[in-house]
Order: sequence, then C-alpha cells, then structure tokens
Amino acid sequence: MKKWLFIILIGIFLLIIFFPGYFTDYSQSKEFEALYETLDDKFFPLVDCISDHLSKSEEKMNQLQFTTFYVLEGGMEENLEMQQKIVELKSELMNFNVQYPDTIALKENVIQQLNVLKKLLEKMYNAPPNLDVMNFQMFQNEYEKDIEIQSQLLEKMDYILEKNYE
Repeated sequence: MKKWLFIILIGIFLLIIFFPGYFTDYSQSKEFEALYETLDDKFFPLVDCISDHLSKSEEKMNQLQFTTFYVLEGGMEENLEMQQKIVELKSELMNFNVQYPDTIALKENVIQQLNVLKKLLEKMYNAPPNLDVMNFQMFQNEYEKDIEIQSQLLEKMDYILEKNYE
C-alpha cells in the first residue's frame, strides 16, 4: 500500500515538473474567461449604450437641437446614469483580482476605456451651445481627440482578445 502511494506521489511530482505550463495555462485561461464574462455582462452593453447616446448627441448637436435633446428629452439624465454605471463598473473591475499578464493588460485597457468614456460623457454634459462658435470648436477638437484615444484602446483590446481566443 505504501509502495503504491509512493509511486502515485512520484508520478504526480513528475507531471508537475515536466508539464508545469499545463497547470498555469489552465489557470490563466480560467482567469481570462472570468474577466471576459464580466465584460460581456456589463462592459460591452454599457459601451453600446454610451455609443448610442454619444451618436444621438452628436447628431442633435449638428442639427442645432442639442439643447432641446439634453434638457427636454432626457439626455442629461441618461448621461448622468451612464456616468454612474461607469463608476460602479470601474469599482467592480478594480476589485477583480488578476495575476496573469494578458488578463492584467485586458483589465487595464478596460479601465482606461472607462476613463475615456466618462471623460467623453462629461464633455458632452458640459458642451457649449452651438452658437458659441469659438468654445464649440474647442469642444469638438477635444472631443475628437478623445474619440481617437478610445478607438486606439478598442484596437488594443481586440488584439488582446484575439490573442487569447485563437
């Protein structure tokens, strides 16, 4: 009996020595999937809502109907709700414990995206009226820069996701 126990322990020890990558790859995969599930449940739907809101806001702004949309049609409340959801999701992600490089990179990327999205919503919330040409032009330039940053972060996230879901 002791002989079999000893042989089994030696076998397990040899497996761990010769195949250590198998166990870490499995753990890394599980950690990545857990984070992805959280993103799939909360982050991606939120990004869709924010994108729709910003697109609608831009459209109204170009039609000189922005004030009506934001004040009378509930745009301000919608914006504030999304900002609050960003704060809550960011807090949840900050408490999400990760240890593997790709998962850390994905988590950091998503947090950066949340920061940029919040900044975009804040800018939209405080947007100057279209008639204030100089301030409106500055607003548009800053807004476009942030949109470009968000696009770059999305590309980086796509790369991380493709790398882990080959």
